[in-house]
Amino acid sequence: MKKTLSIHRSVIVVGLATIFLLFILIVTAFGQDELSGNVSGIFPDTIKVGKEKYKTIYSLDSIEGVIIDTLTNPYGFIFRKPVSSRDVALYFARKKENHFLVYQLGNWSLLSDFKFERVDFNGKGTKELLMINKQERKHSPDYPEDQDYVEKWLSIWDLDSVEMLALFHNYISHHLWQKNSVVRKTCFNLIASIKKNELIFNQSEKCNECNEEIEIAIKKPIQIKYKLTAGGLIKTSESGGIYHRSKMGYLVPNVSGKYKLFTDKDRGFSFQIPVEWTIQTDEEGELDDIAVPVEKDSAYSQYFENGFFTIGACGQGVCDSLFMTREGFSGIDSAFYTSGADYIISGRPEDIYYALPIKGKNWKGYAHISPCGQLMNDRRSFHGDICETIYFYDGKHNIMKIYTRGNELNEKVRERLIESFKFF
Repeated sequence: MKKTLSIHRSVIVVGLATIFLLFILIVTAFGQDELSGNVSGIFPDTIKVGKEKYKTIYSLDSIEGVIIDTLTNPYGFIFRKPVSSRDVALYFARKKENHFLVYQLGNWSLLSDFKFERVDFNGKGTKELLMINKQERKHSPDYPEDQDYVEKWLSIWDLDSVEMLALFHNYISHHLWQKNSVVRKTCFNLIASIKKNELIFNQSEKCNECNEEIEIAIKKPIQIKYKLTAGGLIKTSESGGIYHRSKMGYLVPNVSGKYKLFTDKDRGFSFQIPVEWTIQTDEEGELDDIAVPVEKDSAYSQYFENGFFTIGACGQGVCDSLFMTREGFSGIDSAFYTSGADYIISGRPEDIYYALPIKGKNWKGYAHISPCGQLMNDRRSFHGDICETIYFYDGKHNIMKIYTRGNELNEKVRERLIESFKFF
């Protein structure tokens, strides 16, 4: 078994023919927090789509569609043709001598409104086709709780090779609806800037897609940069945002990358935490210390109740198999595993979760992560997601642990915490 601190998740790969169908059928509204966590879905690390196939025709009438734009260099026409009760197809008919080469530019929602512009993107001296697809729906007065929404897609096409160079869905999204007589809104707006071989998205603090100006409280605007290469469009940088998705697929809070030292003189240990976090000590001694945001109006407000992590003392003793058994682990071939609290799985070694041995300057211990179900500090609400525990043993009698309640640690925070921890 590969001994790494991870949970295996399935990866689904789809071809070009499936991409448009998936994007059109899945309509999701993201708020500001959710946008940060779903950046990887809207803005993937790489975009590489193959060239479109064509068919030859001698009369445009055979397309049976409506011309919505006329292009030059190369000379041709863009057609819109209904293909179902919900979808339309776009075609590019390129003139060549006495016939036309017809390429399909994807299937789109019947609600789509298209705008076209020529941009210099690939630096070859010919201007590529920028296509903005706006999908808008207004609710019926008979159904006031239906959503009004506006969503925009962006695609860029090389018309010489008829190859899609970029595709971004829902990079602008505004949803407005009413629930229990309360008007609710979710909105994000990323402004695209196109340069030679470069595409940049900057998050705007305003949304005005539903005929109203909405000020958005954004503490960390998102900026994403792409570079056009021979291998496709590649994400070169991503900054801002409140969260990102870890390799295991869970939302973890972003941090500034600056750290400060936390010292517990009574229990004799120290480690580093992000400067935007602080350790909240329970003065009455009923609860363990927790890491919470420094700012009271922090975007990470949900972490005030249970913290980013909790510091617990395991009492004096030896970090041996008996201790690990009491902590819920099973020993198999000198290693320790657990199935995760409140989860029923097969019990086979490949299906359970490994406690990774770690060590520092004057300690040794284990790092463990698995599905879990956790009772919140209010002793009423129950949360099931992912839990992480790190054990530190000084080799004598002192055992400390840092654990989370239904959330995964930021990867860089985990590394810094383990690297900097020491007993004194």
